[in-house]
This record gives sequence, C-alpha cells and structure tokens, in this order.
Amino acid sequence: MKVVPGSASQTLSYEISRSGGLDLLEVERRVFPDGELLVRIKDEEEVSGEEILVVQSTPYPQERNLMELLQLIDSSISMGAERVIALVPYLCYSRQDKRFRQGEPLSSRIVVDSIFSAGADELITVNIHEEGILRGKRAKSLRAEPEIGRYFSGKLDDPLVLAPDKGASESSF
Repeated sequence: MKVVPGSASQTLSYEISRSGGLDLLEVERRVFPDGELLVRIKDEEEVSGEEILVVQSTPYPQERNLMELLQLIDSSISMGAERVIALVPYLCYSRQDKRFRQGEPLSSRIVVDSIFSAGADELITVNIHEEGILRGKRAKSLRAEPEIGRYFSGKLDDPLVLAPDKGASESSF
C-alpha cells in the first residue's frame, strides 16, 4: 500500500506512512488563472498495480478539497492502481443527510456517490453525521469517541461531555 497525500491532510498522510512503513507519494498541484485545480501524482511506476490510500479531508474550502480528492482518486485509477481507498477524516456535506423542506438535495449522498464514481473502491471516514448514507456502499465510519475517552481517562477530575445533538448524545465513551 502507498499513500497519496491530499493538501488538506499532509500531516496525517505523513504520520500514516511513517507509522505504517508505507511509501508517501509526491503530488504536484497547479491552479489555473480561472481558479481551477489540477493535481498529478508524479511517478506512475509508484502507482501501477498498487493499493493506494488517498488521504484527503474536506474542510473549508469544501468544494476545492472535495475536487482535489476526486482528482487524486481518478489519477490513481488512470495510473493503474489495483485498488483505491479514500480516507476522508472529515466528509463535507455529511450533515445534509435529510430533506427538511421540499426541494432540498441530499448533499451527503451526492458527495459519497461522487467519491465512488471517481473510482474509489472503499471509503473510510470518521464520525460521520449519519451512517445511513453509507449503506450499500463499501464504506465505513470510524468512531473517535472510544479513543478520545481513553486519552482523557484519569486526566480530568470532573469531566463534562457535551453533544451537538440527540444522536451524538447517545454515543458512549
């Protein structure tokens, strides 16, 4: 397995490659005068026949980071990757998982479908808002709460944990 770092996840990509003894591939990025982004994995021989882990979170600016993710997936496929796993710690638009009013899109589904349409074989994210958008896909959402709980265990005298909504309050440390 080789790691392709997205610009929004450089440090995480480095840590994954270092701790796993995996090669970290070099990515070239260009922005055209009209603002469009182009990415390129530099060495085709490093990708061909390999399992590739594309690591790219999609925080602000969401659209640019999402487009870079999709381009890195497509680039990996076009260079002959055997398998592409998209590791997306923060998946943009994942809170838009329900229609509250007529005419609203399910933006979370559009994003997930786009990742698979670009060629990803698997999607891994962290603490997605609603895991239902991953059903029927080769995807999983890792839970951070147990690790956070272990980290703080014994370090705080009187901890208080807040949840952003009812669904999150049902998680347990």
